[in-house]
Amino acid sequence: MSKDNRQTIRQRIRRAFFLHLPQPAARSIARLGKKTPLQMLHKLGRILPDDIYIASYPRSGNTWTRFIIATLILGTDTTPDSGMVSQIAPDIYRSIDLINRLDSRRIIKIHEPVLNDCPRIIYVHRDCRESLVSYWHFSKRHDNYPGTFSQFIRSRMPRAHGSWKQHMQAMNRRATLDPSTIHIVRYADLCLHFVETVSRLVEWSGIGMGVDLHEVEKRTSLESMANSDKNSATPFRVASGESFFVDRGKGCDWRHYWSDKDLEWLARDQELVAIMNQLGYV
Repeated sequence: MSKDNRQTIRQRIRRAFFLHLPQPAARSIARLGKKTPLQMLHKLGRILPDDIYIASYPRSGNTWTRFIIATLILGTDTTPDSGMVSQIAPDIYRSIDLINRLDSRRIIKIHEPVLNDCPRIIYVHRDCRESLVSYWHFSKRHDNYPGTFSQFIRSRMPRAHGSWKQHMQAMNRRATLDPSTIHIVRYADLCLHFVETVSRLVEWSGIGMGVDLHEVEKRTSLESMANSDKNSATPFRVASGESFFVDRGKGCDWRHYWSDKDLEWLARDQELVAIMNQLGYV
């Protein structure tokens, strides 16, 4: 077994361990090594007081939000490509060395529901039925997942970064205990009410004050982002030959993928259904 494979296996074990422990227990165990669970998961050297984490369940609008943040920072004279976005709002899974070199005002992408350690959070959420459809499309092309959608939602893959329910529980917990440190963005609001939604994000974060948000909307449209991604050797493009953004919006036709049996299976989790009700998804 290669060194890279051993490191991947160790990281998966650490992730499974910390994600399935209650957060207080995870923090207590991590402190034995004088680190937080977030640091233990990702070899994160420091957590800085002005860090902003863009957090979400996978395929919920995290990368779109990073493009929006990058455009707010750069201004509307520039359409950022994936490389620029990776420098401005790096991905904790692929850019940990860069993150550890930065000294202040870091904007960091994460997909685990380990929110207790994050000083400030932009949390993006989306209907789990949409996210899972998009996640399946993504996994088929990026990871060569061979199974059907019904097989996918029952597999371990959708829980690799914690389940959707775990994510929503962590989001709600943080919003209840420390509401000023988390700004919640609904994916559907970005789709339907972009300017109003991003205006609230600007007000909360202080990023992009005075920037023309109608122009930001144009610069971060699906077509604009897909075009900007054409010449970037992103991991997804290398693996699939397609734009990372080709799936954006596909989850919105989730009824074409969820069978009656799938929906019955989902509804067995009463806690999840209650959260979907709370968020207005059912």
